[in-house]
Amino acid sequence: MAVTVSGVSWKRVVHTESLRTFEEKARTLPDGARSLSDEQVVDHTTSVKVGTRPVTRTRTVQTGTRSVTHSKQVQTGTRRVKAGTKSLGNGFFKDVYTDKPIYGTKTWTEHVPVYGEEPYTDYEPVYEQRPVHATVHHYEIDRWTADEDTVLRGDGVDPRWPSVVVDGTHRTTGRSEQATVRLAGSGGETLDYALSSSDGLARFVPGSHWDALVDHRGEVLSLDEPAAMTPESSADVSTVTTTR
Repeated sequence: MAVTVSGVSWKRVVHTESLRTFEEKARTLPDGARSLSDEQVVDHTTSVKVGTRPVTRTRTVQTGTRSVTHSKQVQTGTRRVKAGTKSLGNGFFKDVYTDKPIYGTKTWTEHVPVYGEEPYTDYEPVYEQRPVHATVHHYEIDRWTADEDTVLRGDGVDPRWPSVVVDGTHRTTGRSEQATVRLAGSGGETLDYALSSSDGLARFVPGSHWDALVDHRGEVLSLDEPAAMTPESSADVSTVTTTR
């Protein structure tokens, strides 16, 4: 798209820090701190044994015994009983006997322990919470802290940096800039071309002509100097370069 520069604007920013004095407190003094005062504070508490106290408790002890009688069936002997007869093979028979057990009751006495509860006195420790102190230092210290950015805006192709004070208590930490080239299309369109720096800004003199590469959203992607006219191309002077 053929466009004409209608104007240029720019913005330049200087980032600065200042050395400021702060009052702080801490357990240790950092490097560069100037002590103001100290104070003792409770850091934590600890348990300390300060004595004992009697406590009545109970325990199970043997208080005696008791007799327990037991009994069970036991074998006390045997007796012979006739189980039958046996043939001798000659017409005579012989009695057959067997032994059978005889049972009786056996009794005995056992002495088992008897238990009961017995009170006794025990002594348990007594503790107190005692504070443990630590020293806190109050001091002042100088620290570099960010200032509000110093900004300078203007128009034209000759941008300038804003002036800032740099000395023992002020310093710069960085710079940034941006520029915008305002364009007018042959059909009355108004477009902006954003630059991240001022390099080459002097080329965009108001009134100069360029070929713009424009996307479908109307954003200018690049600017190129128009190609030189040849006899073959003079019949068509309207060139549109648009990306989709």
